Amino acid sequence: KERVLWMNGNAGMGKSVITAILLDKYIKRDMLAAWHFCTHTNPSQNTVLAIILSMSGMLEVTIPGYAKELHSQGDATLQKAKSNEDPMELFNVFFVNPLSAVDPPKDINGNPKRLILICCNLHPPLS
Repeated sequence: KERVLWMNGNAGMGKSVITAILLDKYIKRDMLAAWHFCTHTNPSQNTVLAIILSMSGMLEVTIPGYAKELHSQGDATLQKAKSNEDPMELFNVFFVNPLSAVDPPKDINGNPKRLILICCNLHPPLS
């Protein structure tokens, strides 16, 4: 069953610690992982475009064939999605389209590995 874990909270609430524990768990279990941490001190990393490009870059090195399928859509499609910054278009162009076209990597038992995408939004401290 597909699930999404969305963590949201003020600084110091433990989001980063929980995320680090989850990443460690999934990596040790030989599951694929792509993640992105947002921070209030660097707003340029908090945009939808920055998050998607960061996680897409990780998928290029962790999923065989992903990069080929991503770029097979053509530079014009990729640039248009980046320029428009529409979240659904970006999600489809950078995740749905290329991931739908590749065979999922298998674990040592021949079962498809899971793909974990984590984004941790770090709020500024309460004043």
